[in-house]
Amino acid sequence: MLETAATMDRLRSFGLAMLASVLPPGDQSAEAQFLRSHGPLGDNCGTPGEHLDRYLAAPAACDRLLLQLGDALGLNRIELLVTAIAAGVETDLMCGRAIAHLQAPVAGSRPTFGLLAAAFNKFGEAGNVIAAILTGAAAESGLLQILNDGAPLAERTLCVPVPLSLALDGQETIREDTAWPGMTLGRMPIFVWVMLTVSGMTLVVLSPLSAAQIMLALDRYLGAHFFDTQAGGSAVMWQHFFWFFGHPEVYILMLPGFGFVSEIIPVFSRKVIFGYATIVAATVSIGLVSLSVWAHHMFAVGMGAPLNSFFALSTMLISVPTGIKIFNWLATMYGGRLQFKTPLLFCCAFLFQFLCAGLTGVMLAVAPFDWQLTDSYFVVAHFHFVLVGSVLFTIFAAIYYWFPKVTGRMLSERLGRWHFWLLVIGFNLTFITMHVPGILGMPRRIYTYQADRGWEIWNLVTTLGVPLQLIAVLIFVVNVVLSLRRGTLAGDDPWDAWTLEWATTSPPPSYNFDAIPVTTSRRPLWDLKHPDDPDGPHE
Repeated sequence: MLETAATMDRLRSFGLAMLASVLPPGDQSAEAQFLRSHGPLGDNCGTPGEHLDRYLAAPAACDRLLLQLGDALGLNRIELLVTAIAAGVETDLMCGRAIAHLQAPVAGSRPTFGLLAAAFNKFGEAGNVIAAILTGAAAESGLLQILNDGAPLAERTLCVPVPLSLALDGQETIREDTAWPGMTLGRMPIFVWVMLTVSGMTLVVLSPLSAAQIMLALDRYLGAHFFDTQAGGSAVMWQHFFWFFGHPEVYILMLPGFGFVSEIIPVFSRKVIFGYATIVAATVSIGLVSLSVWAHHMFAVGMGAPLNSFFALSTMLISVPTGIKIFNWLATMYGGRLQFKTPLLFCCAFLFQFLCAGLTGVMLAVAPFDWQLTDSYFVVAHFHFVLVGSVLFTIFAAIYYWFPKVTGRMLSERLGRWHFWLLVIGFNLTFITMHVPGILGMPRRIYTYQADRGWEIWNLVTTLGVPLQLIAVLIFVVNVVLSLRRGTLAGDDPWDAWTLEWATTSPPPSYNFDAIPVTTSRRPLWDLKHPDDPDGPHE
């Protein structure tokens, strides 16, 4: 696998440097003299440890070195990292450094390197060479004899201070000693709270869906009768299983959008999010209450007044924490120095359209009203105001906001505004008017109807909005392609934001941070930028 002698020399130098770092500065043994007279060290380079620090101090150089090793050995990044850890090399990528640092031996401890040698020996000629370099053993190929007397210098106690390490006897050991300094539940970004809630909801609602799919498969292929009404089964039971997943799934999709908006609006309002604790409580409340509203999709199946009343009330109840969020976002914007960049424009459209979705949702929570509009185009319009007018718009807001961090380049504001206005006009032209034929009795899932129903003009207007939405999406695609090729360089923090992802480079390196930041408030980057006016004392 080693194609050139230069690659061999680089790997050999790295191995010698790692072995040399074991030696105490004053070690004058034959082994020490050998290591100091071979490879890149030399007598004028200072101590082996100092040389190694210079050799690997820069994160970019360290990354290149790891990739060279991986390419030479046929290892992917994870396999290489595990192998390096097994060798006792501290490769703390999250801190931006991979300084191979082997500690001095501790009396009475003689770990072996069987795991490392076995790992390298799986990869042929290169594996033998590197195993020899790192373990002090002769390579089977005879290409390299590191120590004249064969003494295994690497048989020394190694310090591996990384979160996930492999014990030197080959046993796996997990260490949880790298908690984020200063990060508490009360300082977590709202987006993290949102994803925590979504994760819990997903665990709860997917199990009944899986059970329903198993029962349906048994019905169809093995003659079971869980949902076969002619054999004593219940089709309504299938609906309960499905909708227990189906309606919380709407919130599983929508809650991340709430998280996006909660991160974007404060930045472009130049204000702290209004009511952090209230938004967190509302998020968790939505996750809990959403598990009790599923049967509002089933008002027309004949559940009876008690169940209809319960699910109508629970559906109205969930509008309370949702409304709280809307008031929090509006209060954050109120009195702020609003910067109407493209991310904030999409957030503003989301606020209006999600309000419409919520109002029609409350209308459908009234069981007698729902009986008239079940399976009509009114429900289709309501659903699209949630999934397109709310979820999709927040996704676009997030893309325009975090695209500079991910790629290092800005999306065009001019094309972004064309995208926004065409999508807003086209979407509302399509789906606001769609409510009307629904109220007039147009059922969903039909492709034709009689000409005297009075639905023609509304369906025509609905159709005219679609080309505008298509053009808007095409403009977005063009914007992404052009920005990736020649977009304006973003810099590390183009929005003057306050969360920690903007504290690193754009795009961020694989290890994220050179050093783990200390979190002192809910706006840690503000604290770093304004040490004389930190947020912590005011929270």
